[in-house]
Amino acid sequence: MEDNVEIVRVKVQPLTREGMKPYGDVLDRDHPIFPQVDAGHGAVAMEINTLEHNSSVRQTLDQMAIHGTYTQSFIVLKGSMIMVYAPAPSDLTGDVEKMEFDYSRVGAFVLTEGDVAHIDRGVWHGAYVLSGGCTFVNVTRKDPGEGTTNVVEVDDEKLAYRREYIELVNLRRRDKKQLVLEL
Repeated sequence: MEDNVEIVRVKVQPLTREGMKPYGDVLDRDHPIFPQVDAGHGAVAMEINTLEHNSSVRQTLDQMAIHGTYTQSFIVLKGSMIMVYAPAPSDLTGDVEKMEFDYSRVGAFVLTEGDVAHIDRGVWHGAYVLSGGCTFVNVTRKDPGEGTTNVVEVDDEKLAYRREYIELVNLRRRDKKQLVLEL
């Protein structure tokens, strides 16, 4: 790891409605969730994704995704994953490389089978799988004719999205900071 990179430690917590407030909400029997996609920007879609643990990847997150035209939900079917969030910037227009990222308000939550986490528009987010794999329903946005392949892991420092409406920012490169999960 580079010497000039500042480590930002993020304590991993159980998923709770109170903990999710800065980023979105949690679905339960008494509390519905309403996925949204801005008019003219595709439609709400559901897909099944699987993330596999990559033993060469450290417990760090260098890159975070952001999108401002829709909300997103993660419904864990099998296994578990850690979702890492930062609040949405106050302005979602302009160059994503210049959008604010509040390192003091980053949260990380363990999602296990049956958990449903819903994030608001513009919430920074990333996922990490500790061991094995995690199969989950991704309630997202899709454009007409779009397939299900969305993320390609290049290596532990680079992911590539195949959706032009999802921005991915490498925080280590941009801000010289790296998120390190504390389990």
